[in-house]
Amino acid sequence: MAHVILDLNKMGMTIVLTTHNMEEAQALCQRIAIMDYGKIIAEDTPQNLILSICTR
Repeated sequence: MAHVILDLNKMGMTIVLTTHNMEEAQALCQRIAIMDYGKIIAEDTPQNLILSICTR
């Protein structure tokens, strides 16, 4: 399934993926938004989000 998502994205399609798995999100997403009770509380690239958590 991951290859289908990546192929569609390479063709220019925006994909909305919901997951609780950060490794999956990191592998499939160029940008991530983290939501809490329906509100976006963080949005950035996977790497920048990981770095922001690790440097706290």
